[in-house]
Amino acid sequence: MMFSMKILLSLIVVTTVWGYKKKDDESSRRQGLRALKEDKTHWIKTKELVQKGRRLIAGSGSCVPDQLNTNGCDADTIIAAVAEAVPGCDELDNDESRSALNEACNAIKAAQDDERTFNLATGRSPRLSPLISDEEELSIYYMGGGELNLKRDNENDKLQNIARKINQVYEQFAQDERIAYPRTVQFHQNKGVVDTDPDLVYPTCAHNVLMCCFSSDRQANDNNGNCAEPYDENCVDADPADNTDICYADHSRLPQASRVAAGLSIFKDEEEGDTHCHGMVWSEDIYEDQARFAGNNLFYISMYDHLYTRGYVENIPGAPMCGCLEYMATVTRADCTEMDVTETFSLEFDCGEIVGGRRTSLAIAFNACDGDPNNNDDNNDLESEIASYYDGEFPDELRQYITGPTNNDQANSNCQAAIDTALAA
Repeated sequence: MMFSMKILLSLIVVTTVWGYKKKDDESSRRQGLRALKEDKTHWIKTKELVQKGRRLIAGSGSCVPDQLNTNGCDADTIIAAVAEAVPGCDELDNDESRSALNEACNAIKAAQDDERTFNLATGRSPRLSPLISDEEELSIYYMGGGELNLKRDNENDKLQNIARKINQVYEQFAQDERIAYPRTVQFHQNKGVVDTDPDLVYPTCAHNVLMCCFSSDRQANDNNGNCAEPYDENCVDADPADNTDICYADHSRLPQASRVAAGLSIFKDEEEGDTHCHGMVWSEDIYEDQARFAGNNLFYISMYDHLYTRGYVENIPGAPMCGCLEYMATVTRADCTEMDVTETFSLEFDCGEIVGGRRTSLAIAFNACDGDPNNNDDNNDLESEIASYYDGEFPDELRQYITGPTNNDQANSNCQAAIDTALAA
């Protein structure tokens, strides 16, 4: 009986004192947790997020420190941090431990993203209301319509003044907090609603590529495009800086954008005029930086870098202004932006198992893509960045969307061959 009571008391201590190995550590640990609560960031109890009772290391003789500060959260980073903190400690360097570490880190990231995600349409101030007040208006913008696409500079009303909230979002959120990825039709391979928390939606494009193509310039005096003063003469039908050829738009790719079920809009011999395309790429792993923060990159490309900074707006007829690559017009090339994401974490361990963690800092920098499949330093090129995800070879199945060449050499454009193929289909 006495033995059973001891076991029961031990279980009570284990299940009620979270993350503690020794009873006499309780006071100091509580002080630490109290400090974390005062820090306005959220400590994530991974025991509530991962399979209960799973252990990396059995027993109480673990050499893993009780607490670690890491630059990132994944198995490789944690194992390296443990080895640096405790030379010779390699007990986590095995397949089972790596899998469990990654699972725990993914749980921490998802929970942290759930707590700290800004929604452009419905989020706290400075959200884009009244210009964009809900997901439907956000979808209209990404299709190429709505006030943000139709407004232009005039003598009394500058586009940058109208869109000043975009700059506020960039300064206050885009660089240090996750922006929600849209749930709208343009950004998912199922062409529809994603039944989940709108702030935790991740991109589901068929090829993990997203692109925006702009057909108009609405803003003068920014050294981009040919909108100029006087506005009523030189900014009525102005064009962006040309960086691509539009070959054709296939209306069947996304009928919601063209409002017809099928058909082609064909642009021979550069009939479309000057146009500008820009894209982004991510991996299959939704916890990878380019996927987790895809909403940030989309906001930066579409709203900050091109609308607010350059005044680029409106879609190519027959396609959305921004969307999954498989919904967009067929083009020769596009520019490309990737993010450099720096995250730091504070992690707590018990007998080698992660039992708690929080993100202590996040910094996102937006840079030209550095994809370089042929060692030619092909920066700022979407095709080259895609190829870097496929061992340096651009997939043949994507040639129906991006024809090449990567240098926008219009004399050697592949558009006519792409048009001929589309017409023969």
